[in-house]
Amino acid sequence: MTTDIYCNIKHITVFAPPVRASCVSWSLTFVDGHRLIRTGPYAIVRHPIYAGIGAAILGTAVAVGEVRALLAFLLIAAAYLHRIRIEERLLAREFGAEHDRYRRDVKALVPFLL
Repeated sequence: MTTDIYCNIKHITVFAPPVRASCVSWSLTFVDGHRLIRTGPYAIVRHPIYAGIGAAILGTAVAVGEVRALLAFLLIAAAYLHRIRIEERLLAREFGAEHDRYRRDVKALVPFLL
């Protein structure tokens, strides 16, 4: 089971960047030809890179079994959630109803839950 989870996390974090690399930068701006991507890992969660990194950090914290590792996860999770809120506002402003449908159809970080 652990191997399956690792492989899924690896696939989300490895395959998401190439899908989005052509139209997204890490700064919160839009580039020419920007479009809302709903294929590949973005059909499963809206923020697959954050989901994969967060799952890896949480898994590491649990494996280490120390309170400070869990606190580090919570701090990183809070930073990602803040960034996600900012990104979602920008995407809603740029894509309007198309983004509203995407938010309704696809969860942000955990399929079918969150």
